[in-house]
Amino acid sequence: MTNRQTKDGTPSSHSHGDRLNIGDWFVQGAVTEGSRKDQLAAVLQELTAKSGFVRALKERLADRQGADRLEGMSRKIQSLKAATRFRLGLLHVDREASWFRAPSQPTTPSGGLLGTSGLNEPVFAPYPPADADAIKSGLMQAWMERRDTNLPFSSPAPCLWRSLLQLRRELGEFCRLPAPYDRLSLARLPDELPSELESHALRAFLADIRRVVVQCEVDLGACYAELMPACEKFWAAQLTRFAQQHASTSSSEKGQSRSGAQGHARAESDSTPDQRQQTRDEHRRRNRQDAQQTRDQFAERRKSATKQPRTPGDAQALSFMGFEEFPTSEELRKRYLTLAKQMHPDHGGHEDSFKLLTKAYGHIAAKVGL
Repeated sequence: MTNRQTKDGTPSSHSHGDRLNIGDWFVQGAVTEGSRKDQLAAVLQELTAKSGFVRALKERLADRQGADRLEGMSRKIQSLKAATRFRLGLLHVDREASWFRAPSQPTTPSGGLLGTSGLNEPVFAPYPPADADAIKSGLMQAWMERRDTNLPFSSPAPCLWRSLLQLRRELGEFCRLPAPYDRLSLARLPDELPSELESHALRAFLADIRRVVVQCEVDLGACYAELMPACEKFWAAQLTRFAQQHASTSSSEKGQSRSGAQGHARAESDSTPDQRQQTRDEHRRRNRQDAQQTRDQFAERRKSATKQPRTPGDAQALSFMGFEEFPTSEELRKRYLTLAKQMHPDHGGHEDSFKLLTKAYGHIAAKVGL
């Protein structure tokens, strides 16, 4: 760079590089070649980029009233976690109606989850008992995809499952910064902080944000890990009851059919022996067909409710946690605790690895009934 001149026109004895301080906010002007106008423009450009990033952080972290959005989301998740644990402790798989109605008393303090006066939500929104398998697969898919739309319930009514999925979606959206920084995520900062925004103080600020985000992910994963196994037991019992009721209804209808057949037989006393035998054979064929259909439906539902087919997601989760086959619930807990101590950012691990661990744990826990 060309040295500045003194008032008498002689070159200055010191270059700008001799006096630069890397932490100086005006340093870009000193190292930019060109006119003073160009140097000032370079300073403004860098300051604009930095202030834009700070504005993007502020927009994401504070709502219009200035409240801390991340802390608010953390409180909602804590309320959901406590309410889920409390509700599951009161429910029984044989009391089906209790899973579809709200508790008689609020389970969270005033101003709890989603701004309600209490978490007065049932576990499920309404759905036909025959759709229990579709409900399970639909909720698992929604969890993996971080969405709370197109759920398999027959009603848009609020429920614990909808609240859990909504909070998980909101947390994912919260972590994405506004444009032009929408490629950055609070869950991956400060690791992916652009070099032009490098700052020790900013790194510490972002690391604290990431710590809260990770804890929110862990708490949501814990809710899922408690809710899904309890619901799987309920669905299995619900399918068994449905099959039994269906079989009982079929038997009653068969009895009525036989009584009607006897009446028709008396009314048709004038028919030939061959005709009467043909009628009896037709009734027997229909009865056998109905019975076989009932057995096939019941067997299929029990197979779907108890058998866990290996999917690509299963293989990925098992491989990540070091399992070849689905573990027992105790083996899964021990392996999770061991890996969590290695991967948690507070213990020197990487945040992305810990997120993958939480995701794999929640996936396998849902399969093994933890």
